[in-house]
Amino acid sequence: MVKEYLFKIKDIILNVLFKKDLIYVIEGKNWSIKWDGYYITKHLPKDISSRCSRSHVFVRNSIIHFGSISTLVRDQEIKRVHGSNKVVLTWFHISAGDTRLGLIPELNKIVDIVHTSCSVTRDSLVKHGFDSNKVIVIPLGIDLDLFRCYSLEEKKKRKEHIGLPKDKIIIGSFQKDGQGWEEGFVPKLEKGPDIFCKVLTGVAKKERVHVLLTGPSRGYVKKCLDQQGVGYTHVYLENYFDIVDYYNVLDVYVVTSRAEGGPKSLLESWACGVPVVSTQVGMVNDCVTDNENGLVSSIEDVRGLVEDTLKVIQSTSRNTEMVKKGLESVKLFRIEAVSQRYVEEIYKKII
Repeated sequence: MVKEYLFKIKDIILNVLFKKDLIYVIEGKNWSIKWDGYYITKHLPKDISSRCSRSHVFVRNSIIHFGSISTLVRDQEIKRVHGSNKVVLTWFHISAGDTRLGLIPELNKIVDIVHTSCSVTRDSLVKHGFDSNKVIVIPLGIDLDLFRCYSLEEKKKRKEHIGLPKDKIIIGSFQKDGQGWEEGFVPKLEKGPDIFCKVLTGVAKKERVHVLLTGPSRGYVKKCLDQQGVGYTHVYLENYFDIVDYYNVLDVYVVTSRAEGGPKSLLESWACGVPVVSTQVGMVNDCVTDNENGLVSSIEDVRGLVEDTLKVIQSTSRNTEMVKKGLESVKLFRIEAVSQRYVEEIYKKII
């Protein structure tokens, strides 16, 4: 906590000393929103000066891009923004009962452009009161220089290094699905950890499987898997870029969320040649064709998710075709092209 506070103070000082065209406000934790900001600003053209910051305090005459609703709204209070700035807000997904939706009439007054990554969230934001001409859909992007398929030899070495069983199917889940940043025994239901455990229990009755988990706050899932006798390995990665090694040892990646902006794991799995089984959420609705570049079930459809996971495990020919189409699909989401869309569709309109 002290470390995060000191980083924030440092960023405020930088806001005072060095003006930038764009300040991208990130969350303090070493997780997805932080890396989104770094990737986007890294790939902007040189004529747009930018910096990621944990605070917008003392920023003047700039574009302030709040990288998530949590960076602009805290405890049902909208943070004050100086009137000389233009405001962009990214809002990835809407969870059931999100009380921040009630703030949309006020947010509409101060936010110039609302960005989201999928059509489902766009439609919901407009339904709840944002001006439709303010809401722009730009999907998540991916660094295809980093995320790639390893050779069979590389995969074998990584699997041995992580200590995974050689005789079991490896099923991946790389996310934060517990509340808070501690053990995470209280489930974050929009991420579907309860569904995930039911699906893995069902699959484990038919096949020999082992679950590979990364991400913080996985206590709920680990406890459920323990209770059902399903083996797992959990590794919290300090360096997000190490996650490529973990994708490359998977046989299938399973998404059981009730709400998503992405998920980012869709693109990352595709890029690493991993078949994806998912609920019909977020970008999956926009990007996945069922039985072609992924297998899709309705939200909370445990039986369908179990059957789809077993299809992947039991059909080599299906896997080969899905992996091929996933590798083709992911090329549309190169971070360089996605960042250029931010420039053309958002920043140049208000700079």
